[in-house]
Amino acid sequence: MADLFKGLERIEEARERFTGQSFMASLFTGKPDFSLLLLPEEPPEEKAAWEEFRPRLETFLTAQVDPDEIERTAKIPDSVLKGLFALGAFGMKIPRQYGGLGFSYTNYGRALMLMASWNNALALTVAVPQSIGIAMPLLMFGKEDQRRKYLPLVAREAVSAFALTEPITGSDAANIATEAILDSTGTTFIVNGEKLWCTNGPIARYVTLIARVSRQNGPNTMDRGCGCRLRTAREQMTWFTPPSSSICRHLVSMFDSTVSLKVAGALKTPI
Repeated sequence: MADLFKGLERIEEARERFTGQSFMASLFTGKPDFSLLLLPEEPPEEKAAWEEFRPRLETFLTAQVDPDEIERTAKIPDSVLKGLFALGAFGMKIPRQYGGLGFSYTNYGRALMLMASWNNALALTVAVPQSIGIAMPLLMFGKEDQRRKYLPLVAREAVSAFALTEPITGSDAANIATEAILDSTGTTFIVNGEKLWCTNGPIARYVTLIARVSRQNGPNTMDRGCGCRLRTAREQMTWFTPPSSSICRHLVSMFDSTVSLKVAGALKTPI
């Protein structure tokens, strides 16, 4: 229990302090500011972007997505995923210079609501790569060459997932056990650990992996048996998709060029 509270303390220390106005915060003061509920005026170009995208998305959902089949088979057909990539739905939050649609959060939310009206897991499958998948970490913390290499791929062809939860610590980011050790060459991280409930895991080409970085240098050689093992999760209650998995990584080699975050202060990222 003591370790749990220490983890919470570290998370609170790392959390970005909110300095703006909040309607929910005003409720607790007994002086709700209802003016905060009004949406800001939408720029004409944003409205035009949505009016162009909405009918194409709606037509695709009507013609290609069978929500009953998705629930029955617990699988989103490959044809549906390919169609969503072709529409640009996986790149809504990715700027245009990296191959995305460059949507505002308003238009992004509208598109997710429309997809969720067909199947809620369909919307989540699309949202994960653009939030806790690799897109946002790269946009916020990545190097420019990483953005130019990976963002066009995740916008148009490759699903990404997020690996935080572990068997013992759950989703407590401050107490994760998965460890990344920089090898003796200083160019490669050796990762060892296990992750659970990785949304999109079974269909992902890329994974955002949260690990504890060790300051010590590890070996510069690896056994042949080292690698990554993926296990698809069992059937879940009420929530059949998107696909979820556990990932066992035993001494996986990760070149420094694929690590996007500065080690110092990186706890801010998963929260």
